[in-house]
Amino acid sequence: CLRPAGGRPQRLASSATGVPVVSRTGSAGSSASTIETAQQFRGTQGQRFALGETYCSLTLQSDEVLAIAHMAQSPHAGHPCYRQFALETYIGIAIWVGGRRFGTLNFSAAHAREQHFDEADREFLRLFARWVGATLERQRQAQARQALLERLNESQRIAHLGHWEVDLHSGQAHWSDVIFAIFGQDPQHFSPSMTAFYQCVHPEDRELVEASQRLAEAGGGHEVVYRIARPDGAIRWIHELGRLQPDEQAGHCA
Repeated sequence: CLRPAGGRPQRLASSATGVPVVSRTGSAGSSASTIETAQQFRGTQGQRFALGETYCSLTLQSDEVLAIAHMAQSPHAGHPCYRQFALETYIGIAIWVGGRRFGTLNFSAAHAREQHFDEADREFLRLFARWVGATLERQRQAQARQALLERLNESQRIAHLGHWEVDLHSGQAHWSDVIFAIFGQDPQHFSPSMTAFYQCVHPEDRELVEASQRLAEAGGGHEVVYRIARPDGAIRWIHELGRLQPDEQAGHCA
């Protein structure tokens, strides 16, 4: 459920409306896919309706809250949604994600509301819609990052290139799938770290790699060619490049 905690949402949902809904408009604006956010309505998630047959078509025409306490007595009494679903009470607002209209956030009920919606109701819906929009935007960005990472991993797999990141404060490291393959290590049984990495480096080349790391930590470049010894005994030559990246949030470098 997308309802935040607090008394105001409960008052609005219980005394004014019965069904909280987040809807997403189709790419062509011709349809609306509704997503029920209340637990008791989960069975109808994903239903699709023609946009013109929903109150969303009215909501999306404005940048403000659309609030109707008694649909039969409003200018929208002839709307197809009222004829089909007989929803008397409605309050909704457009949701913006990434600078574009994503859909709407709305509450509706089959019974008319005894009192008109007030400014507090409208302000609650504005804040609620901003929160929903921000949450959806974070999800969209996370999905985009994941898709980019998958494409990066695939391109690196084809080119037999890998990427890594190490926290110089904790010594913990992150390896891409290709790095695991190059080093001949199983991601399920090998935990990357500075210590584990140097155990993989050929003993005769460890001092060379350490010198390059110290140079990078001092602000210089990191480019070194060295050998590794894989678990199967095979020796591989590695050409490694890196750069120091301050981690402002953690207060140290990686």
